Amino acid sequence: MKKFNERRIGITIRAKELSLIAIFVSLMCIGSQIIIPLGPIPFTLQLLFVFLTGYFFSPRKAFAIQMIYLLLGVIGLPVFAGFSGGIVHILGPSGGFLVSFPLAAICISFLKFKKGFSDYSSGLLGLCVIYSIGWIWLGIYTESLLLSFKVGVLPFILFDLIKMVISIYLKKLIESRLKLISSF
Repeated sequence: MKKFNERRIGITIRAKELSLIAIFVSLMCIGSQIIIPLGPIPFTLQLLFVFLTGYFFSPRKAFAIQMIYLLLGVIGLPVFAGFSGGIVHILGPSGGFLVSFPLAAICISFLKFKKGFSDYSSGLLGLCVIYSIGWIWLGIYTESLLLSFKVGVLPFILFDLIKMVISIYLKKLIESRLKLISSF
């Protein structure tokens, strides 16, 4: 009987992990549909969920969640901004920002375990990953790093910092609620 219970617990943990991964992939899809157009790069809530993915998951799982999101979009499912999909978005002007999501999530997740890194500092470094890859990628399309910075980075800095602060607040709120529930 003991072996059966161990197996059952193992299955439950895996099912819980898979469910959480599916939830976060879904949140990425939902976050990409909340759009404020600001030129070639739309303002969405995707980054909020990139931060949360890094804060809640191990580096491997955070990377996997973001890769699943990108792969869903690449195969044509309408998960990118404006209910669109297809590889054209990865290869287009905003592709660098999309491609940077898995790298930023793994960076945030990895750094949160390092001594001397807070949620804020790991989030800022993850944001730097997104900005640097997206900026250079967009610069290739605009043929001007200055223009790509003005169009693809500068208008978003304040909004993205706000998203980071909100994600840290949500992380702490969710963790406190989970501790409260587990104490019963």
